[in-house]
Amino acid sequence: MIENNYIINPEVYEYPLIPYYIQFKILKYLWNDNSLSLKYKLSLNCINRKYFHFISKLFIRINKQYLEDKEFQKKLDNTEWFPLKYPMTLKTIEFQFLDYFVRHFKMDTLLNIFKDSLTSLSIDHTTETEHNNNFNKIVLPIVQSLLKLKEFRLNTTFEVDFKPLFFEFYKNNNINFTTLHLEVGIINNQDLANYLSSSNIKLESLKLSGAPGSNLSMDLIDFGNLKKLTHLKLNNCIVKDSSKLFVGLSKCSCLKSLKIKSVPTNFPDNNDEFSYQQDKFNREFKKFYQILYKNLVELELPFLLKDQTLIEMFSNPQLESLAFVPGYCGVTFNTSLKRLTFKHGYPLEVFKEFVVFNLPKYQESIQHCCIQSLKLYELGEENVSNLLEFLQNSSLNSLELEESMSFQNINSLFAIINQSHTIRKLNFKITENSPSLSLVNYSLDQLSSNQYLRAIKIYLYYYFHGFDKSKIESDTFKLLDCQDHYLLSFIK
Repeated sequence: MIENNYIINPEVYEYPLIPYYIQFKILKYLWNDNSLSLKYKLSLNCINRKYFHFISKLFIRINKQYLEDKEFQKKLDNTEWFPLKYPMTLKTIEFQFLDYFVRHFKMDTLLNIFKDSLTSLSIDHTTETEHNNNFNKIVLPIVQSLLKLKEFRLNTTFEVDFKPLFFEFYKNNNINFTTLHLEVGIINNQDLANYLSSSNIKLESLKLSGAPGSNLSMDLIDFGNLKKLTHLKLNNCIVKDSSKLFVGLSKCSCLKSLKIKSVPTNFPDNNDEFSYQQDKFNREFKKFYQILYKNLVELELPFLLKDQTLIEMFSNPQLESLAFVPGYCGVTFNTSLKRLTFKHGYPLEVFKEFVVFNLPKYQESIQHCCIQSLKLYELGEENVSNLLEFLQNSSLNSLELEESMSFQNINSLFAIINQSHTIRKLNFKITENSPSLSLVNYSLDQLSSNQYLRAIKIYLYYYFHGFDKSKIESDTFKLLDCQDHYLLSFIK
């Protein structure tokens, strides 16, 4: 007997007719469908207790628009079982929302929403408001009340006094979060260093990112104090003393993922000084890598690497993800490497080296190439044939091309993609010259015959006015997202 989506049999355990993970995926599609009203989406939590928790999980982004919705305010005030009252994760909650909420409701109401269930909080403070100086007055009580908080993320372009916040992190024993992500403009680096050197810190994941023009520096931080650190990501962070950075990191015996995306350089007119800093950084990294290379699973580096001995060490059996600027790639990567990214600035002939050393037709010792995801920031006309050869002889399931290709090369790429039984995701760039989006539609049509391809992202260059996404025509691919009329995301 089937009742309420369950198979009921008194002699066996009850189990859902449709597995919960599939039900959750269906709900997620509905929740992200912009054509559906908020009222309808909120009604889904009334189906049963399980669906209430599903919707609580999906309620990850709220902003001022929600508060201005009369139905939203009514439910927030009068409904006990309202999913926002029991959120588990809030991604990108705008400071505007917090400020608006505190000024129109009570702080206790806000704290009661968050305190019992929230495990992850992300605050976006990038929009100018007349109440910017209220940051600590609003955020500190929230942080103090969160008994289950495990992840805290803050993105701000304004100058914020972080000292009270860091002090609260340090002294409050109830705050035991293990993930801290900060994306900042102007910051007191000493305050950050003092917090990261505190004895009771339990951070496992740390991401520090500087906005353009940021003064965020790593030179005062002793990373050796972060004994439990497993994931570190640095982006646009000043590193003048690379020796101190890597000596500290060499003491992080639990480190599994190190991603140094970019390091700002202040020598645009002095190539000798830039080369000196780059070479010093790479030398210090090599010393560090010789100590911890067996631990690292993910690695990203910012500068051009020419050291053959070091690059050959990237074939170690633990490494699963690598993003770097190769000055040499005559190395056969281990079968454990699944994701590979060639960043901006590598000599284009290096890609041919990579193909020759990592395909079975050239290397008898290789049974098959195990790389599943390949991302190329640059390719060049001379490497198109090398890429097509690699695609024909590998089991790649994700390809991302950050360089626009000619119409002829795009056609060649589509022909190879349509022969592939493994590629599930394709990202590429094109230049669209027609307001009717003829090249976009042509691309979708050419790829529609591939039954294995599941998702496409098209980065669009165009130079006409009046972009109209309704001109997109495809019976196979659905437009999932359109960011600023230049990044189109499709799924089947």
